[in-house]
Amino acid sequence: KKAFVCGVVCQFGFMPLYASILTRIFKVDMTEDALYNYQSAVLGMTIVGCLPGGTTSNLFTWFCKGNVPLSILMSVVSNAAALGAMPL
Repeated sequence: KKAFVCGVVCQFGFMPLYASILTRIFKVDMTEDALYNYQSAVLGMTIVGCLPGGTTSNLFTWFCKGNVPLSILMSVVSNAAALGAMPL
């Protein structure tokens, strides 16, 4: 249960935060010869940070002899939660 809660918090809390921080760190690179608005890029990167992982995470978990059922559960839950969390 603890690992599941940690996974959900990381997926919908830390990942968008890290994506947003990275856009601020690379602000100069993103604005110099860009054909887009910087605020749009920040929003887009934050949304990409919220996207759930795919089935590849389950494959890598299996390769590393990790907890595959937990990985599958996290994939299912993050995909279902993304339907409601992404519009926020």
